[in-house]
Amino acid sequence: MKPKNNAQIRFAYALFALSLVSAALVGVLSVFFFIRTAQAELALIGSKTQEYDRINACQIEMIGRIDTLYNYMQMLNSSEKINDVLLQKTISNKKMTLLNALNQIPEDDSYLFRKLTKQVNTFLNVNDSIRLLAIEERLAKEELTRCIEDNKQLVRKLSIGGIQINK
Repeated sequence: MKPKNNAQIRFAYALFALSLVSAALVGVLSVFFFIRTAQAELALIGSKTQEYDRINACQIEMIGRIDTLYNYMQMLNSSEKINDVLLQKTISNKKMTLLNALNQIPEDDSYLFRKLTKQVNTFLNVNDSIRLLAIEERLAKEELTRCIEDNKQLVRKLSIGGIQINK
């Protein structure tokens, strides 16, 4: 006994099977392309991570160099025991090696370090001006002290000689 709509049932079964195979194929292709996209993204993330690590290591090295440079600059004129000429030569050498290292790094990754390095000369000029003014102040104090002592001795000599000075 065959149903009257046997052809329609077979057509519906064939259509269902074709739809099922198509859905399975779309699902498998979706998973396949998702996995390929994920692998490409992971590869890109890995390369960016390596680039970031390289830049980070470079910046950490630059931070150490700039800290050393600024620490040396703070030592200038801080003590009589420190040879300032030698320290200035050391600072100059460190600055030049820092500039050479900065030239090997892309500008986008070293903008702040370049800006700080450009300010070193300004800082050294200000520090030198302060040092010169301190020397000038010390000389003026010594001159004033000498003048006061000379004035006291002159007053003593004049008062011994019988001449009175009205103050």
